Amino acid sequence: MIIQHMFEKDIDRAINGVIQVSNDEAIRQELDEYVVTRELRRHFADFFDAYERALDAPTDRVGVWISGYFGSGKSHFLKMLSYLLENPEVDGRRAIDYFDGKVDDPMVVEQMRRASSVETEAILFNIDDMGGGWKEGAYSETALLRTFARVFYEHLGFFGLDLKLARFERMVDLKGGTERFREAYERIAGVPWVEERDAYGFHSMEIAEAAEEALGLSADDVESWIDNEVMVTLSPVDFVADVKAYVERRKAERGGRFRLLFMADEMGQFIGSNVSRMLNLQTIVERLGSECRGDVWVAVTSQEALDEMRTIVENDFSKIQGRFATRLSLSSSSVDEVIKRRVLAKKPEMASELRAEYGAKSAVLKNLFSFERSVGDLVGYTGAVDFMESYPFVGYQFALMPDVLNQIRRHGYSGKHISTGERSMLSAFQESAQAVEGREDGTLVPFWRFFDTLERQLDHGIKQVFERARQQAARGQGLEEWDVSVLKALYLVVYLPEAQLPTTVANVAILMADDIDADTLALKEHVKASLERLIAQNYVTRDGQRYTFLTDQEQDVEREIRATQIDSADVLERIKGVVYDGVYTNVKLCRGANDFPVDRYVDDSIHGRFQNGMRLDLITVAHELSEASDIELGMRSAEQALVVLSSGGDYYDLVQGAAKVRKYAQGINREGLPEEKRRFVERKQRQANEDMRAARVLIEDAIVAARVAVAGQVVAVPAASAKAKLDSVLERLAAAVFTKAELVNAPLSSDAQLGQALAGTTQQTLDPADAPNAGACAEVMRYLKAQDRTHQQVSFGDLQRHFQERPYGWRQDDVSLVLATLVGQQRASVTYAGAPVAARDPKLRGMLTNQSNFDKLGVRVRRGVAQHLVTGTKSLLREIDPTAQVPADEDGLVAAVADSLGRVREHCEALSRRYAVGRAYPGECEVRAVRDAVDGLLFGSREPEAFLRQLSIQGDDLVDALEDMSAVESFFKSQVAIFDQGTATARRLRSEGTYFEGDPVVTGALEKIEAILQMPSPYARVHELTGLCREADAAYDEVVRGMRTRILERLAATLAEVETYAESQKSKAGVEVGSIARDARLYAKDKRLAIEHEESCTRLDAIGSQVAAWAEQQYRKVDEAVRRAAQAKVDKAGVRMTVQPKFQPKTKVLRRADVCPTRLLGSEEEVDAYVSDIRDKLVAALRESGSVRLG
Repeated sequence: MIIQHMFEKDIDRAINGVIQVSNDEAIRQELDEYVVTRELRRHFADFFDAYERALDAPTDRVGVWISGYFGSGKSHFLKMLSYLLENPEVDGRRAIDYFDGKVDDPMVVEQMRRASSVETEAILFNIDDMGGGWKEGAYSETALLRTFARVFYEHLGFFGLDLKLARFERMVDLKGGTERFREAYERIAGVPWVEERDAYGFHSMEIAEAAEEALGLSADDVESWIDNEVMVTLSPVDFVADVKAYVERRKAERGGRFRLLFMADEMGQFIGSNVSRMLNLQTIVERLGSECRGDVWVAVTSQEALDEMRTIVENDFSKIQGRFATRLSLSSSSVDEVIKRRVLAKKPEMASELRAEYGAKSAVLKNLFSFERSVGDLVGYTGAVDFMESYPFVGYQFALMPDVLNQIRRHGYSGKHISTGERSMLSAFQESAQAVEGREDGTLVPFWRFFDTLERQLDHGIKQVFERARQQAARGQGLEEWDVSVLKALYLVVYLPEAQLPTTVANVAILMADDIDADTLALKEHVKASLERLIAQNYVTRDGQRYTFLTDQEQDVEREIRATQIDSADVLERIKGVVYDGVYTNVKLCRGANDFPVDRYVDDSIHGRFQNGMRLDLITVAHELSEASDIELGMRSAEQALVVLSSGGDYYDLVQGAAKVRKYAQGINREGLPEEKRRFVERKQRQANEDMRAARVLIEDAIVAARVAVAGQVVAVPAASAKAKLDSVLERLAAAVFTKAELVNAPLSSDAQLGQALAGTTQQTLDPADAPNAGACAEVMRYLKAQDRTHQQVSFGDLQRHFQERPYGWRQDDVSLVLATLVGQQRASVTYAGAPVAARDPKLRGMLTNQSNFDKLGVRVRRGVAQHLVTGTKSLLREIDPTAQVPADEDGLVAAVADSLGRVREHCEALSRRYAVGRAYPGECEVRAVRDAVDGLLFGSREPEAFLRQLSIQGDDLVDALEDMSAVESFFKSQVAIFDQGTATARRLRSEGTYFEGDPVVTGALEKIEAILQMPSPYARVHELTGLCREADAAYDEVVRGMRTRILERLAATLAEVETYAESQKSKAGVEVGSIARDARLYAKDKRLAIEHEESCTRLDAIGSQVAAWAEQQYRKVDEAVRRAAQAKVDKAGVRMTVQPKFQPKTKVLRRADVCPTRLLGSEEEVDAYVSDIRDKLVAALRESGSVRLG
């Protein structure tokens, strides 16, 4: 049976658009065929609950917001509401009667019938159709308000497109003169008013004459009004007032029950992100609610739910929510049910046949419609019933088409709303079914068929692409007719998210399936060939395994990218990066304890720095060796490994394409590109990144399947992964290249091992050849000797590089260990910045492991020291330090001598500190001489031969200096205390020489003491100082005792004088003078104790001066007390009195040492001069004070 005869209803019948004028037959069909799904039942219930309740209780909540994605049926739902509320009679039945049986809830049915019983006028309009022209320009801010005004005035029969004219017509109507005016105008102008009113500006005289005749208006006033070009203003208040006036009039005509509905389709799209339009809508609905109290309702549709509009008017959003209390959200889940029941319903006998056919072919169908890597709910059929209801369509098409229509509507339509929503879905499926209606059962509608139902509404640029493709196919210019169909399928899904439907060959083949019994494999091959042709003709681009439709502008970019010239070296660099920075990142091969350096190449081009290690060269399809025979590969692989990547896969093309994209993107001004081109370039960049990831996978596969030649032989290297294969190849190459790697048989495993090697304490064997790393040590020694013979300097860095490279391949740590072993065995020596570094130097271990020091370290063969130097040094060491252990080896001997000299120097430093305390000890020159000699040796060269030779030269002098210093050491051990005593005695006697001038005992002892102290080497006479000090101290003590007696006598006499004077004045001053006398006795007692304990003549002399000064002070205190007492009497009696102090002049006290300084006189003239000087000093003091006294 042919498909056309399967359907219950004629598949070729007309199905009206949603918002358009319909005749009675079309309305009958719409009402009769309207499918009320479970979801729609709920929405009808919610709407009529709110609407019917307002019939009894006036309300201002008159807004209805109906949201739903493209294809959800919201526009059709709005239209059905208008039919039900207006409830016209259609083909002998009221609209509400067509819903009998479609809504199963009796309460909802009753609400619907009650609502439809009220006289209602519904103004149903697509707001973008009616007001789109005002969205730009001077009317932009009031576009929504003007659109509402337009549809309202046109509903009344006025010319709503021009508000000025509509206002005029409304004024005429309010005067009841509409019919008279129109008849008069037609008679005057000869043309009906409604046919010429849009050009009223050209007929002002006719209008004025008709208005004057019909209404009695002034013709001049009417003409003036017509000619006035002032813009007519419109406010929500004026508009709502006009609406309310109309509703009130209609209510009066209908017995008080009348409703008016504004039903605006695509309101959300019209508002967009315009704040003014959203606020206009809020104001209109708010004022209609508050003024009309439920008599006027506003219902709008939008793709966005009301909550999603929050960002437009964030501050006033709560008000808008309040205006639209009834909010209905439709999903697209029930669209397939509508289509199946309205378009695809089958005849009963065909339904049975189709269910049976599914039972026979369910496995085939499941295999045919198995999408790969899709995250959506894309399936063929869920069962026999689904197959029967969907046929000749497939389940996935119902799931995809809403998204396809929505995305194409956003990106590819020439208009915003040419065909919308459910109507688009219905027509798309109906027209696609009509395209195959003449075919036999078993035929399926391929997905590309939907393109034909949409093409006339697409952008011109898109249509041009397909027109060119059709012409090429018709002329046989690289395309076939079927290729155009594949291109249609790709366009339909081009804007869908990749994860929803990856456009792989397999998935495109499913979209192209047009028969239940299609051969899946053949279909895939057919599709693949078609896609390659489309790519070649620049209609499609490939992103890895995905194929994507190209628009006109995208084709331009694709052509420019393909024409971009790139250097093959750029492609090579990218492949090297993929392989050696991603697939195989090792720069060394770890084999046992060794790390063999690897020089990594692709097509003979190195990646990274050259290490002079193993050469691994990957050969791509672009290299001449990619097609070489095994014999040639073997010959070309000497001392290297060649890995010839398999030619399968297109990794090279992918990398080359990505390189072209990157170069193209870097060379253009992206900001100056049109938006579509800019997005495509960004998409190509993302594709290039994906291509590089895909290329890596293909390169890994090519490595696994690669041919391999190692060191002259083609070898089979089976492996499960690219890394494992390259590891195996390098293992084979290492065995052929690093032939001396095994010489290191005891690799470094710990830091302590390095220290043991430097100390020469590594494991000893009977045969030196069996010692750890003996072969490696011998190899290094041969290298160092060869360099030494040609006088070539060798750094440790040179040594590292030489032995890390082939044929050795030793690890850095192991080269350090071998050198440490040679240094510890005193077979090699190391210098740092030209200075030798001893094996036992604690810094050397760090130098051998810190790579930054390698080129600063010099390495050379160690030369032996002459035996006589060794023998002489041992003898000298025993003289310097008899207790020291004398090592047998050179380094040990040098270290032992250095240690001993270090201790000698420390001893010298300790002795030198004794001289730093200000004491004039003897022997400082001897100590300095030893220290300088030791410094000359310690701070000279530590290279063994040079050090021992220098020691042999300076050794005798050092021994002599040590002998000279021995007397100094004895001095500080046993004589320094006596020396300190003599120094102290001499200093004391010298400071008080004035008091024992002429005493032969004291002066004689002092001269002898000072003579010993000033000797450069007084060690033999230091013992004499004890007796001399004792003799001098005894004589000096006698002088002190005599002076102490004199001072005590003077203190007693002075105290007596002060007491006598105080007593003589007691009658005048009374108590105050008595207190002075008491204080004087206490003072004298304290001074007596001080004098009795004083041992210094100088300090005793000072006390005497203090006593004299104190006495004068006491006299003045007495005189002052007497004066104050006398003054008190004067003040009391009013008589002036004069008090004469006891002492008018002040006695001046002179220090005897100042007047008579110690001086050696050698002649009579000197004696005369000395005496004259004394006289002058005394006379001057006498004249100044009246009296003088020597202290």
